Amino acid sequence: MEHYQIEDLRRRSSVPDLHASVKLGATSQIAENGNLAFLRATMTVDLRNESSEPALYSYVRLFAPWGMIYGEPDVNWIKSVDENVAGRGVWTRPFITPQTMPIFKGGVFSAGAHEIKMVPGSDAVEFGLHVLSPGFERTYRGAIFVAPVYQLRVQFEEMEPAPPR
Repeated sequence: MEHYQIEDLRRRSSVPDLHASVKLGATSQIAENGNLAFLRATMTVDLRNESSEPALYSYVRLFAPWGMIYGEPDVNWIKSVDENVAGRGVWTRPFITPQTMPIFKGGVFSAGAHEIKMVPGSDAVEFGLHVLSPGFERTYRGAIFVAPVYQLRVQFEEMEPAPPR
């Protein structure tokens, strides 16, 4: 093999390694007619690159049920129907990192803070996150629980990759 072919192969084998994290900010209680109606919190999504290869053109999609987003979502949210569950709607929010701002090793990109709401006594609300970059793909799922003392708790994990078809 020629030197340029070896360099090309080495370059192609190096891909970004993006890891997502989800944090919940301060929780406030919202009352209607003197009763606790729901809890409101800020959910922050961050991406971190653990590879020496910069992450260019990173694309992140956050999936959240219709009732989870607080207030009127901005124009960047896309409302759709979940084909897997009859009558269940999903908000999708895409984020794209600009080419001029790649995520370098150790670098963190904030995919924004989102106001969410949870009804006390409700079941856990599930959400998803799909992260793409050239040569890289990872899917996460999470759930937000309402603790008995009206605090919100998040559980977040990487999903097993789907087998190749």
